[in-house]
Amino acid sequence: MRQELALQIEELSEREQSMLEEIIAAYFFAKTKFAAFHCPHEGYAVTLEELDETWDIIKRRTQTKNEPTGRNDPKLMLEEIKTVGAMALRFMVDLC
Repeated sequence: MRQELALQIEELSEREQSMLEEIIAAYFFAKTKFAAFHCPHEGYAVTLEELDETWDIIKRRTQTKNEPTGRNDPKLMLEEIKTVGAMALRFMVDLC
């Protein structure tokens, strides 16, 4: 299975591979900074908090002269959403 997965990962675009690397880096950062999740409720709460922070960024659209309706900042969204992915991975590793 690992060989098959490695082949599938190689078939991903550079962007897809880069996004996976972002999630993995966020996972290792959290793993070194915080203890493992103690229970599913904690894992859910932490993951939900990160998702809520992502939603806050999505709702906070940056308005410019050329785009009066605003637009979302991709860098800010990436910073939060990669943590959601990392917390999902952490949940799987710690609790499943």
